[in-house]
Amino acid sequence: MASLSEVVRSSSSNLEIDDVLRGKVSELLGVSQDAATTLNKLGIETVFDLGTSIVFETARRAVAMAVVGAPSERLGIATGDILKNAPANLNDVPELSISKLRILTDTLANEISTKLDIKHIRELANWPPYLAA
Repeated sequence: MASLSEVVRSSSSNLEIDDVLRGKVSELLGVSQDAATTLNKLGIETVFDLGTSIVFETARRAVAMAVVGAPSERLGIATGDILKNAPANLNDVPELSISKLRILTDTLANEISTKLDIKHIRELANWPPYLAA
């Protein structure tokens, strides 16, 4: 696991972890002002918000459906509340467009894709600032 100083801007590198978690999401390396503005539209304003975000957690759960041995993979059934029009092959889920996530409107999916440079569900689930948070 990376040290705190490796994932936050210099202005926050000497803060205690609780203060970083309460701080603006833009204090994380990799979160531009445009990205922060988009994240704010999702209700993500702080580092804590990002780390506990249901949007990113939903992407993580979608990717997990394709893991060998997972209940979804074993049964060949996608969790209905996660994806719009699940593919026949769950191995395709990680590379689906983020617009396939039920939790995102098409408008927000397009904005996330542009401002965070995230196209696929796997990328959303593994976005470095989210993992750092």
